Amino acid sequence: MKRELSGGLALAVRIIASVFALIYLYISGFGIPVKTTELTRGLFILFVYVLGFLIYAPGKKLAGSKKALAADVCLAALSSACVLYWIFQYAEYCRSRVSNPNTLDIVFGSIFILLSLEIVRRAMGKTLPLLGTVFMLLCYLGPYLPSILTHKGFKISRIVEFCFMTTEGIMGSVTSTFATYVMPFLIFGVFLQMSGGGDFFVDLSKAVCGKFPGGAALMAIWCCCLFGMISGSPIACAMTVGAFVIPMMTKAGYTKEMAGAITASASTGGQFMPPVMGAGAFLLATLTETPYSQIIVMAAVPALLYYLSLTTQVYFSARRDNLAGVPKEEQLPLGKVMKEGWYYLLVLVACTYFIVKGYSIPKMAFWSTVFLFVCSMFRKETRFTPGTFIDTWRREERARWWWEHCGGIGGYYGMHHLVRHGRYLLLPDFENRRRLFVPDHCTDCRIGYDSGDGTAHNSQLYSTVYIGCADADHAGNG
Repeated sequence: MKRELSGGLALAVRIIASVFALIYLYISGFGIPVKTTELTRGLFILFVYVLGFLIYAPGKKLAGSKKALAADVCLAALSSACVLYWIFQYAEYCRSRVSNPNTLDIVFGSIFILLSLEIVRRAMGKTLPLLGTVFMLLCYLGPYLPSILTHKGFKISRIVEFCFMTTEGIMGSVTSTFATYVMPFLIFGVFLQMSGGGDFFVDLSKAVCGKFPGGAALMAIWCCCLFGMISGSPIACAMTVGAFVIPMMTKAGYTKEMAGAITASASTGGQFMPPVMGAGAFLLATLTETPYSQIIVMAAVPALLYYLSLTTQVYFSARRDNLAGVPKEEQLPLGKVMKEGWYYLLVLVACTYFIVKGYSIPKMAFWSTVFLFVCSMFRKETRFTPGTFIDTWRREERARWWWEHCGGIGGYYGMHHLVRHGRYLLLPDFENRRRLFVPDHCTDCRIGYDSGDGTAHNSQLYSTVYIGCADADHAGNG
């Protein structure tokens, strides 16, 4: 349950979120002065947990409680202490304490695991923390499991050490992916909305699709497609497009349920549309070691087919139900729309250019943001003044989805590394009379989270499984 941000709390959240964004925007363009795993991953998790505890209340009844807020401030401080401990102790741990953690490692690790479970419960509900708890118990209770799943088990200290101190646990590859790749594009998306790019794509879609049967729905589909190409976020598509097109669709004869379904379906495709795609694409590039440029090429045709299928369904349904297009008085001349905002299309060209030239993903996001900032200066109405520039970082109405995204997904991904089933997962291979095992460092069940407040709620399941084959006798030495 999110709190109502007002007064000092709202100011604190905005300042923290602004510093968070500025740090990682700078890192995406110029790197970090001290190139360490600890700083890149640790600072990301630190900001995520602090924002998460400040934004999300423990429950609905406590959303307005000052005592609950005071307790959450303490939890935010405690999570910061745990992360700072990891940042400063990780190098020493690697040198002398691997597989032999000291008491402070276990204490801070245990606290941080509990905090991770709690932040995910607040942001995503009870199911995933319960799932994480079950899988941790499976790690500990290995000898007592059925034969197909049995293993020697792990001590609690080993489970805590693996999840907290190593870079295979909470501070693992998923945290690195979000800190390095996803965060810069979230910032880019906020700049796009604040510069008027979202309004341009809405107007462009209206000018092109508005005159056809079901024009409002077709407008929603292709506006989400265009906006998704440079934001990669379903929730950004839903927020920007839905506010305009859902009332238009209901006015044209669509039911509220149908209007919401079309918007949600079209927004979901925004994360699959190159060149800027959703978090899943960056995870896929990282986990499979496939160049992002190659993933873009592979995704282009399926993404276009997705939107073409939506278009044909909506168009023929509108013809069948005799639904009209956008009223003539609300239609916009294509020439006028292009004259006022043609330069926003250059952002797509710039993103593609940076990819072709071999820029790293973070640098592509950084220079695309700079390019967008320059493009916004072409017109007085979209020009960034000092006030609007500051407002880009702190404006709650447009940036809240971004904080939620970071708070929910960062906390969740940290926790979800806990659910690995021991060092291996035995599976039967009856044909060869052997058993397959999945090493602990290769098994992840990841759920990409993009949550909105009543506008869109999309969840994707990303599952990466590398299965190695070995004799049962070789599997497991807890």
